[in-house]
Amino acid sequence: MYVSAGLIMIGLMAEFYTRKNASVSWSAGR
Repeated sequence: MYVSAGLIMIGLMAEFYTRKNASVSWSAGR
């Protein structure tokens, strides 16, 4: 159970982090 909970937490944090830096990455790329 701890493993699944940890994976979910990591997934949510990774998604939030990527979304937060998505605008910066797109603006820098274009």
